[in-house]
Order: sequence, then structure tokens, then C-alpha cells
Amino acid sequence: MDRPPTPPLDLARMWSPRVRATIGVLVVAYIVELAFSGALEPILSLRGLGAGFQPWQPLTYTLIQGEPVSAVFGWVGVFFFMDMAHAGMGARRFWVSTFITWALATFGSLMIGLTGLLQATYVFGPWWWLDAMLVWFAFKNRDAQVRWMMVLPMKAEVIAWLVLLLSVLRLAYYRDVASAHLVFAWFAAWATVWIDGDTWRRWKLLRRKKAIEKELSKFQVLDGGRGQERPRRQKPDDWAN
Repeated sequence: MDRPPTPPLDLARMWSPRVRATIGVLVVAYIVELAFSGALEPILSLRGLGAGFQPWQPLTYTLIQGEPVSAVFGWVGVFFFMDMAHAGMGARRFWVSTFITWALATFGSLMIGLTGLLQATYVFGPWWWLDAMLVWFAFKNRDAQVRWMMVLPMKAEVIAWLVLLLSVLRLAYYRDVASAHLVFAWFAAWATVWIDGDTWRRWKLLRRKKAIEKELSKFQVLDGGRGQERPRRQKPDDWAN
């Protein structure tokens, strides 16, 4: 049976206010970065503990975007994936998952930097967020058709696993903290999908069950005399006797 054709992308709909605002912030941040000729990178990028770390870096490293090609690809990624992920999750879950992914990926990068197993490099850019948005969209729409590199049609879930494979291969090749950061971000985003899809639902059902049991415990259940010997009904002959 022939597979139905993939519907065309509604580019006008994808250019939503939240996408415009996000890309606008990234563009303005990049203009400022270019104006300082790269002097902000060592100050605002995430650096390891004891290797130039500053407390503001976890909040600023996403805005440092590096060379122009990398920056443009980041904007394109936000354009294509942000609204698709947001539509499948809702605003609250999207931003909570973003915070959890950012926190886990940042913490993991700082901790792996302390071990000295990987080369200490600057961590910067919105790539961790783009990976997360792809993971959220892919595992909530596993059979959705997406064009890999805008050319090859593939299932969204397959593309998400390919992104993980490429991130792991990059980590194996460079052996640096920046590559590990992307791997941490992928697994953190996957964990939010798993929690949201299974554990969170189960936890809500258990809470609902306990609430129902608590309400039922307020009512006294009458036994109805079960287990007790009922008095024998007298017949007219008994009165005669």
C-alpha cells in the first residue's frame, strides 16, 4: 500500500510570535557578539569549575553562537522545531521540560569537567535546545515524516536516534566537554518525555486513587447483619402450640 504523501509545511503558521521572539533574541545576541569581535565568548560561555567558571555562565552560554554558519543553522532549527514541539506538549510542559533539560545538561557538563576525563572546552550555543525540541517532537510523534537535512524523508523517531548517534560519535572523536554537553542534553530531553508519558501519568493516577479511597473512608459501610443468626419467623402453628 502506497504511503500517503507528506503534507507541505505551513511556513506562515510556523512563524509564530514565540518563534519570532526567540529568533529575535538570538539575532540581537549575535549582533552584540559580533560587535565585541568574540571577546564575550570566554566570559559568557560555560566553563568548567576551576577553569574560569563564573556564576552567570549557565544563564548566558546559550546566547553565544560562534561562527555565522553555526548561528544561522541555530535560527533555522528554532524556526522548524520550536512550534512543532510546543504544539505537542503545551506551553507549561514545553517550558518546564526546557528548564529540566537545561539544568541536567549544564550540571552534567560541569561534573564531567571536574573529572578531567575530557578536554575542557567552552560550551555555548542553543544546540542543546534544538536537540531537545527534536527529541520532544520525535517521541511524541513517532511516525511523523520529517525530511532529514531537508531532503530525505524519514520518521521523526529515526532522526532523533540518528542525532544521538552523531552526538556520541562526535564525543568519541573530540573527547571534549562541549560534545558531552550535547549527549547530556539528548538524554535529559528523552527523560522528560519518559517522565511526562509514563511516570507522571502513573503518579497522577495513584494520587487520584488515594483521594478516592480517602473520600470513601469517610462513609460508614453497614454490614447488613451478615454473619449473624437471624430470628426464625414465627408461623401460625407456633402460636397454637
